[in-house]
Amino acid sequence: MQMIDLRLSQLAPTDLRGLPVADTEHGLSRWYPPEFLPREGQGILFLDELNLAPPAMQGMAQQLILDRRVGSYTVPDDWFVGAAGNRKEDRASVFDMPAPLANRFIHLNVEPHFESFKIYALQNTIHEHILGFLSFRPALLHKLDPQQPAWPSPRSWMIANKLYALNMDISYVVGMGAASELASFVKLYNQLPDVEVVLQGMVRISYFLRSHPSIML
Repeated sequence: MQMIDLRLSQLAPTDLRGLPVADTEHGLSRWYPPEFLPREGQGILFLDELNLAPPAMQGMAQQLILDRRVGSYTVPDDWFVGAAGNRKEDRASVFDMPAPLANRFIHLNVEPHFESFKIYALQNTIHEHILGFLSFRPALLHKLDPQQPAWPSPRSWMIANKLYALNMDISYVVGMGAASELASFVKLYNQLPDVEVVLQGMVRISYFLRSHPSIML
């Protein structure tokens, strides 16, 4: 199955409809659709950033979604058309979606899920400190703060992972609060004894570890 990802906010209505080409034999013009629209097979035509697109672009997308056609182009039968966008309460710079367009959708609110993020993170070699911290504080996987330019989200944690590997300050992407909590977590993490050594009874627990309320042995 194929998937075509179209960012509507980066397209103009003419990009979606295509270009008129003269048919001199019949004395008329024909619209040639863009190459990124599917013509055969099966898959998902995913219209991302739907409500970030201006009203004129949404109107063109509405025809594609409702009628499964734009001009002379028709979406193949075995292709599913879906879309995604941000909510107004997320302080995203979105346009109102036309009521006829909104009424044709099944509206699903998608929220970050740590276990799903964990699978992705492990496949993309996220640092064990960050993954361990988010396992301990899953609420900080996504914590929107519209008053600040930097706050924790799955996207910003993946960016933070690259900065962390370079020993750079990650507060610029996840915010000061999350960065400070991670630093405290790592400080404690680095003082813990090796589990194998503990199980073999070959380690003496220091006073700090025995008296620390976050540690139970």
